[in-house]
Amino acid sequence: MKGFKNQPVENANMDILRSRNPKIRLFTVKRTSTFTPQNDVTGSWKEASPATVRDFSATAYYFGRLVNEILDVPVGLIVAAWGGSACEAWMTADWLKAFPDAKIPRSETDIKSKNRTPTVLYNGMLYPLIGLTMKGVIWYQGEDDDARGWHALYDESMKALIQSWRRLWKRELPFLQVELAPLHEGLGKALNYAVIREKQRDVMDALPGVHNVCILDAGDARNIHVRKKRPVGERLALLARKYVYGEMELLADSPRLCSVGRADSTVSLKFLYSGSGLFWKKTSCRPLYVEADGSMVAPEIDVCEDTVTLHSDIFSKAKQIKVRYCEENYCEAALFNSAGLPAFPFSVCLNR
Repeated sequence: MKGFKNQPVENANMDILRSRNPKIRLFTVKRTSTFTPQNDVTGSWKEASPATVRDFSATAYYFGRLVNEILDVPVGLIVAAWGGSACEAWMTADWLKAFPDAKIPRSETDIKSKNRTPTVLYNGMLYPLIGLTMKGVIWYQGEDDDARGWHALYDESMKALIQSWRRLWKRELPFLQVELAPLHEGLGKALNYAVIREKQRDVMDALPGVHNVCILDAGDARNIHVRKKRPVGERLALLARKYVYGEMELLADSPRLCSVGRADSTVSLKFLYSGSGLFWKKTSCRPLYVEADGSMVAPEIDVCEDTVTLHSDIFSKAKQIKVRYCEENYCEAALFNSAGLPAFPFSVCLNR
């Protein structure tokens, strides 16, 4: 809850002070990077209290707090995490055979990075937990895979990881993913966060029991460690209530484009999960890009119930119209449903 050094979590102090709850138990797996699988981890179960919550994962705590509060059930949270870790560090050599660029260590001396070398976190932090009864997994990772140029393979590596973890636990573990927060390019290094988000949605579409949290409204333009951890954890909890605990009537999903159409001077975009109606919020940067035959257009935007309608006289003569929403590394969400959940990014192309 204290946040990364010099990058605090929003409202952490007050939430830590109010955190005492014997029905929430916390376990943090000590960071362990090894060449061979271990039989045990270092850590202990602790009741939620100011002394224990202050050093615990903020996202995980807010997730568990809401599940406990709404469902009135005891909640145990296990955090097995290492900041800046690579997806393949949580996988075995066998699972990585399909990825020839993954440099599998052949000895301890091959471990050049304790949290990025393939297999080492699986061996030290995940292997000892196999078989432990648990409801599911919340997954908040991906920045490092972009930094190392693995963005194009992120969907395939995550699908391999999820399917392999499910085989280990011998059940279809729910996986709740957090899509990457918006971030400006910095220090002269190009980012591919928009690509990673797209890959994360590809994983959601490809595998049952995988659901994503959109946090396009919770980003920090210049800070990878976002301050707004509470909405991240609580949105994960909403998905868990719906898809893990069976509250299927709950509006827990972000709006997602499901169909498009054009007629004369209008383009219609219809969305799933709009609730009682979508709404459009003004932003300081441009979330929507529209092209008609290659030229930029600034259409009028009309939002009604589950549909966004774009109006422009130019549309009636255009052979091709392209619409792109929030497909940038840094963007600010403009479209929300009635639960205040931001819409997933999308792009469409309509030809006459």
